[in-house]
Amino acid sequence: MLHASELSVTGNPTSIIDDYVLARIDYRAKRLAILLKLSDEQRDDYAHDMVAEILNAAPRFDSARSQWKTFANRVLDKFVKGIIRAEVNRRQRACDTPIPFDEMPDGFDVAINDAVQGQMTEVARVDIAIDVAEIVSQMPCHLRRICTLLKDFSMAEAAKKLGLNRTATYRLIAEIRQLFIKAGYDFSVSRATKVA
Repeated sequence: MLHASELSVTGNPTSIIDDYVLARIDYRAKRLAILLKLSDEQRDDYAHDMVAEILNAAPRFDSARSQWKTFANRVLDKFVKGIIRAEVNRRQRACDTPIPFDEMPDGFDVAINDAVQGQMTEVARVDIAIDVAEIVSQMPCHLRRICTLLKDFSMAEAAKKLGLNRTATYRLIAEIRQLFIKAGYDFSVSRATKVA
């Protein structure tokens, strides 16, 4: 069984934080910056926090349970999910004491984040996006590939890119739907909703 202490023969953290891990950290930091509208400084702070998180988690690595890359990705995914949830909660708390319209500073337009009838709030959309990313990340590779394609292409286009016929694609989509239902999402309405 390989442990984190064996990842680094010299005990040097740079052998744990290799190019692959740095690329994954950079990708996640950029995605966070886009999602949360972070400044470059905040993005860099989160990237440094991710490096520290990997170094802190490294002693828990067990090669009998997973590969290093898989372990590092899961540590980073969990960390990013925590950051997003904390930021969503912080923003919700900030909205608990709204500014009256007559006290609105000059230069700011009035914006209301209440969802229009039948639409979700920004917080609900972010929460579902987090859940979907988590569910998809736990799917087998072939189902993850279909999910990735279905984000940008129609079912027919995705089937063509995968070299599958429509029947096979529908069966795989049914598998994906079952995984979402198992995770607590209800597809009996026109839009998937989280079952409480």
